This record gives sequence, structure tokens and C-alpha cells, in this order.
Amino acid sequence: MPAYRKPKLRCHATGKRPFPDELAASCMADSISRKHKTTLYIYKCPWCGNWHLTKRPPKSSATLKESYGR
Repeated sequence: MPAYRKPKLRCHATGKRPFPDELAASCMADSISRKHKTTLYIYKCPWCGNWHLTKRPPKSSATLKESYGR
């Protein structure tokens, strides 16, 4: 019998993995940034209300919450 796998949830508008809060997104961004030596940013999605990760720098400092890997 195959092992049960938790379904992978995705944002309906962006297709990105949702994080329920800023802390969860920040922790994941930090972990990935360290592992892959890159900079990730987090933002609150206007469509689903969850938090997402992105490599793109924000267009303005008002939209930036955190950056990692610098």
C-alpha cells in the first residue's frame, strides 16, 4: 500500500506555494537562501492572502517585507 502524501497546495492565481504567515515564509526564505546562496524576498499575495517567496526584488521599498541571502 502506498504511503499517504499530503497534497501540495498552490495559490490559484500565482501557482506558488502559500505560507500561512510572515514567519513561516521568512523561515523558508532563509533556509532556501542559505542552501542555494541566493536572495529571496517574501510578500503577501493580494489574491489569496497568504505569503509567497520570490527572487524578484520589490518595485518599491513599501512592498518589501524581508530579504535574505545578502
